[in-house]
Amino acid sequence: MSDRWQNRFFGGGPEDEEGGGYRPYRTGQQGSTLTFKLVPYPGSGEPVHYIPYLQAITIRLDEETHQLCLLCHSSQMTIFIEGTGLAELAEQLSEKRVRSIHQIDPKDYDHYRSHNLPMVTRITVK
Repeated sequence: MSDRWQNRFFGGGPEDEEGGGYRPYRTGQQGSTLTFKLVPYPGSGEPVHYIPYLQAITIRLDEETHQLCLLCHSSQMTIFIEGTGLAELAEQLSEKRVRSIHQIDPKDYDHYRSHNLPMVTRITVK
């Protein structure tokens, strides 16, 4: 199976199939996935986390601090996501459409920040 088809059906990396650029998250149809992935930037050494949707998840967006907080009640996890353009991500999470969330590589910060593009700069799981 080619990488393009594998990415389309199974959700690949954060690269956009058309443009090859970074995307902070991937979505699917509502209810099409039972979990979503938290993916650190390549080479960070941090693990990928799989979070089940089959639990109560409280979502809190603080646009002043550019932080999204997810309280996962059954798994007793607290997830902090920092970045820009998080309102749309919060909306997609509330509809259970997000398949994966991708942290941007620090070397790409300046480009995305200077063009005011959405990005996830940090993911913290407690």
